[in-house]
Amino acid sequence: MDTPQLTGAMVSQLPLLTDVDTPADAALVAAQASGSRFAAHWHALNTGDPVR
Repeated sequence: MDTPQLTGAMVSQLPLLTDVDTPADAALVAAQASGSRFAAHWHALNTGDPVR
């Protein structure tokens, strides 16, 4: 079988991702992505406020 050729493909580095394995990880990710759904749910879990 021939190796497929990628014509015109762009290759770039992706940003570093963080696993959320602990509450401290979750707090860090929520702070880094403050406008995200993840942050909204993290806030709701910690305050009892409904998710908006």
